[in-house]
Amino acid sequence: MNKLSRAAIVFFAVVIIGSIFSALIPPMQSPDENDHVKRAYLLSVLSHTVTEPGLSTGGYFDDALQQYQVLMFQALSTKPDARMSAETAKAAADIRWAKVRHYVDMAGAAPYFPLGYLPQAVGLRIGQTLNLGVGASYRLARATTLLSVAVIIAYAFTIFPPNALVICLLALPMTMFQMSSASADGMSFAWTILAASLFRRGMERDAPFPLRWSALLILSVFMIATSRPQLIAIVALPCVVFFFRRDRRALIASVIAAAAALGWILYGTSHTVDLRWTRAVTSKQVVSFYLHHPVELIEIIWRTVSNPAISSSYYHQFVGVLGWLDRPMAPVTYPVAGAALVVTLALAFSRRVGAVERAVPVLVALSAVLLTFVALLMTWTALPAEVIIGIQGRYFTAPAILAAYALSSRSTGEKRNLATLIVCGAFITFSVSMTASTLLWKYYL
Repeated sequence: MNKLSRAAIVFFAVVIIGSIFSALIPPMQSPDENDHVKRAYLLSVLSHTVTEPGLSTGGYFDDALQQYQVLMFQALSTKPDARMSAETAKAAADIRWAKVRHYVDMAGAAPYFPLGYLPQAVGLRIGQTLNLGVGASYRLARATTLLSVAVIIAYAFTIFPPNALVICLLALPMTMFQMSSASADGMSFAWTILAASLFRRGMERDAPFPLRWSALLILSVFMIATSRPQLIAIVALPCVVFFFRRDRRALIASVIAAAAALGWILYGTSHTVDLRWTRAVTSKQVVSFYLHHPVELIEIIWRTVSNPAISSSYYHQFVGVLGWLDRPMAPVTYPVAGAALVVTLALAFSRRVGAVERAVPVLVALSAVLLTFVALLMTWTALPAEVIIGIQGRYFTAPAILAAYALSSRSTGEKRNLATLIVCGAFITFSVSMTASTLLWKYYL
């Protein structure tokens, strides 16, 4: 099978499966999707975030968008027994753009680089320009995001073929659910796959590495770092590639991009006021405390990850607890997914991977996991505390994808390819059917 055929198959598979799920998932049912859609709306009208005195950072949004989001949230979100009714669907479809804007907070997505929401913004802008309803514009935002994700993933797979574990991670119910929504996760997964593919190809130092790939590698890590700050270490990928390829210009460009990403993160976090969670102490005080008590930092992280209930919730959310983490899958899903992850990890592992190619993605992934715990400790956890709160299983998907690319080489044997096809095909079939049935039972029946 040539690269074009492989890309076409991947593209249409992502689009078809994602379209099915997008049709089944009610609006605004991904965690924090409301804030991500607001961020995209600001970009669609070429506006920016602001902070009103005494309020969390936000912006000026069309009244109809706020009405639509409130309607869908109150009808379904965090209400596991609620179902999508014909009355709610009709009320949502009747909401038209008001073209009158008022201030609404949006602290959850305010620190992120706005161009990361370009696909969603394009869909919303098309809907506004054609004078469609808010609901139709939102569906367009989902569609443009899904198409963008499919294009990036399909292209990445032509650069470096995915191993069995990468495919399994993409087929997890939670991953497919997020890729079918209008949140930022789908694009961050796609950019991660592209960055990892380009890194592995770039480390083949005797093979050509076109200028467009150099630019895409730098762009992809910048987009990841500025939309998922816990993955800031990913900026090391192009630096490592161009250092070993002795490409001084590209290395300088990578360093500049890394500095720009770090600068945006510092700017975004310092200019964002988030009053959703109030504590008796400030983040600066928490940072100061743990800097002076590093043993306490290690102990609270250990207490968190070693807590059976917490680690179990991470795993279940990683595999799939849909909606606003209120719609769990059928119990059989979790052991089957665990078995698939173990089998595909074994299928993916190859000894023909260099030490640097193996170590760098794994270290970046581990740093992302550690920074996730530290970030939630500094921002969402009280002081003193027994465990870190606020961490969701889906936060580990992008690091897992990155680490998975450290396992395999580009060339594999026919027997392993056949085993990969069988195992991944079986799991994709299982996962798609379980996800579709869960959406039907949890939202409609």
